[in-house]
Amino acid sequence: MDGGYRERGSMGRWSIEPGQLVAHASFEAHDNLVAESGAWVLNIAVPPYAILPPVFTVDDPDAIIAAAHSGLPVASLLRPVAVVPPDEDDWADVLAADLRREPISITEWARKAGFDRAKVSRGFHAAFGVTPARYRLENQTLRAMRLIASTAEPLAAIAATCGFADQAHLNRAVRSISSHTPRSWRIKSIQDRAVEGRYEAARLQRDR
Repeated sequence: MDGGYRERGSMGRWSIEPGQLVAHASFEAHDNLVAESGAWVLNIAVPPYAILPPVFTVDDPDAIIAAAHSGLPVASLLRPVAVVPPDEDDWADVLAADLRREPISITEWARKAGFDRAKVSRGFHAAFGVTPARYRLENQTLRAMRLIASTAEPLAAIAATCGFADQAHLNRAVRSISSHTPRSWRIKSIQDRAVEGRYEAARLQRDR
């Protein structure tokens, strides 16, 4: 990446600098606020099983660019050497971090912080582009979808773990983001991992 921009989304806010890498999982919401000087960004598809920090640096970003332009796999080059923490400029960042950890009461958070609920809603929307309630729901749903895709935990238990009122509430939230029911999302994720596994095995065989 060349040139800087400000990113805000499901995982927080960052001031992205040249050479840094930004990783987004499926269905993560974000937008970019690019400076007037502009920025050059290279988008690279990575395997869905890759576990990467939201923002990080690598030893040789130019090698990744060269591999991507040549159509070569880049997964093996994505070795973080430093993790870039999210911005913590003001109370909105603190609230966002709290909402990512668990679906807390926004009214209670505002009371403890000494703010009016309406002020919190307006200020958070100005900082992140969505209301704190929407931010909370999106992170709840993403957390649930990851558990649905990676575990055999019953859906009712996942709903309770992620702070949904019940399984029906979980169903509506997952459908709103992915257009799949939780059960079909679980099946799709299993199928995708199987396809990815066959692809990776074929690639390793070919590269021998």
